[in-house]
Amino acid sequence: MTPAPVPPVPVPAPDSAPVSVPHNGPLVTEDDIAAVTEALRSGWLATGPRTAALEAAFAERFHPLHASAVSSGTAGLTLALRGAGLGDNGATVAVPTYGCSALLDAVLAAGCTPLVVDVTERTLGIDPGRLDPAHPIDAVIAVHTHGHPADLDALRPKTALLVEDCCQSLGGRDERGRPLGAIGDASVFSFYATKVIAAGEGGMLLQRDPAAREHVRGYQDPGAREVYAPRFNHRLSDPAAALALSQFRRLDEIAAHRRAVAARYTAALPPHVAPRRGWPPARCPTATACGPPAAPSSSGGSATCAPRASRPTP
Repeated sequence: MTPAPVPPVPVPAPDSAPVSVPHNGPLVTEDDIAAVTEALRSGWLATGPRTAALEAAFAERFHPLHASAVSSGTAGLTLALRGAGLGDNGATVAVPTYGCSALLDAVLAAGCTPLVVDVTERTLGIDPGRLDPAHPIDAVIAVHTHGHPADLDALRPKTALLVEDCCQSLGGRDERGRPLGAIGDASVFSFYATKVIAAGEGGMLLQRDPAAREHVRGYQDPGAREVYAPRFNHRLSDPAAALALSQFRRLDEIAAHRRAVAARYTAALPPHVAPRRGWPPARCPTATACGPPAAPSSSGGSATCAPRASRPTP
């Protein structure tokens, strides 16, 4: 399939009015349209065989983790905590200061207590040095912000449950070449319209513990209970799964396209705005600005929900 062309970077002329730069556009192909059309014609609109196929594709790429398609990245984070038995017990969950407010929504929806921790300039993720070993943390949500890998190896001994937020980093790898999303106890991906895989809405939860995955299944299916307890749907429809699966099959192509777009924008930035060479070390998503990375980073995730940083970020 011919990759989508890289759009030109809009550069304003001196003293001209500001230009409107589009945030992101989904890379929808004829194959994607055909996949959704087939799903609609099948008459199966709720969670069904295409959702199961999407889960199987993620489980194969991220073996040996277990995959559960969910209604959103936020739902995935909530279920990651509940699946590990942290629901409704006030467990302390560390989240970064720089991130989407959905992190707080997910923690509070799970009945846990958020602990907001400052980030490092090097990773834009939680600073492991700010977690006190004398005060154990029940869980850490490590966000790979804009595709830059969080320092998972340093965070691992600080918590009983390490959850990777990969909503902006599907297809990325850390400095050791490990796929982001395959390192922690659980990981969450988003299929929102601006993400790497854009199905409009939806997401995927990966879990290392099969028992935790079965616990999540119970939360997803309101009918699967002998004793009443509150449940939420948190499932993905088959047409949305069909679109996500069609795009997932060309994930590497999409990632390459997003890196190329990032490189064009980075090259067009004036020196006082462009990320300085070598920042973050070996983690920059484009070789243009920072030199060749030690291992591929993410495809340049969306900053849809992230607040403004105190300094320009790539």
